[in-house]
Formats: sequence, C-alpha cells, structure tokens
Amino acid sequence: RYEADLRAFLREEAKQLELRMGRMDSRLSRATNLCHRFREQAGKKCAAELDALRGAAARVLRYNQRLQGLSDEALLERVAAGRDGIGEAQFLGFFAAADRDVRDLEPELELEPEPDEGRPGAGAGPGEPEARPVAEARDPAPAGEAG
Repeated sequence: RYEADLRAFLREEAKQLELRMGRMDSRLSRATNLCHRFREQAGKKCAAELDALRGAAARVLRYNQRLQGLSDEALLERVAAGRDGIGEAQFLGFFAAADRDVRDLEPELELEPEPDEGRPGAGAGPGEPEARPVAEARDPAPAGEAG
C-alpha cells in the first residue's frame, strides 16, 4: 500500500544523488587532468634544470682545463684521481677542488696559415672571389665616378 509512495521518494532521492555524483565525476576528471599536466610540467622543469646543471659543469671543466693547460686526457686523469674510471666520489672531489668561478681567459690566438702575398687572390680558393679591401667591398665604384 505504501509501495508507490516509497518508489517515488526513492526516485527523487536517487536523482539528487546521481546529480551530485555527476558533478563529482567532472571534478575528479578535472583534478586527474590537472595532476597529469603538472606532473608533465614538473618533469620538463626537472629536465631543463638538469640540462642547465650539465652545461654549467661542462663550462667549469673546460675553464679548469684551459686554466691549467691540460689536454683532454690529462683532464680526465685529474678528474679520475688516479683511478681506472670516474665515479661519483671522484667527480664531486674534482668539483670541490676546482675553480668554479668561470671567468674569460685571454682568448687563445689561433694560428692560421697566411696567404701568399706574392700573387693577388692567393688566399681565395677555386671558384671563390678574390679578396678585396674593406673599403672596396663597401663601395665598388671609385670615388671620382659618382653615378
């Protein structure tokens, strides 16, 4: 005798609960998407920091190599500290003792072979135009011929 009233009441209560569940599902999916996006961004940020740290370590290594006048092999021997390989302890030990304040050293003069000055255009290779002074390169017309 109360079955019809009970079914109507339960239908109304279930409808409200389903609406609330729908809103909660959308909130949950949004939170899941945000979590996934933030994890990706954190991974990218971590990778960028690692790349920056790797670059800074490489600059310190190159700076100390040039500062001490070491060859590549001598630098590796210095970092390895007399061991067969470079472990974490040797790597950190080198950086503890190394000069980490990277400054510009005097630029090394690179010796290039000078062209034969006896013949014109001796520095130009086959198919390359003959080298001209800078003034001629800027203004190909002679000063007397304005035109």
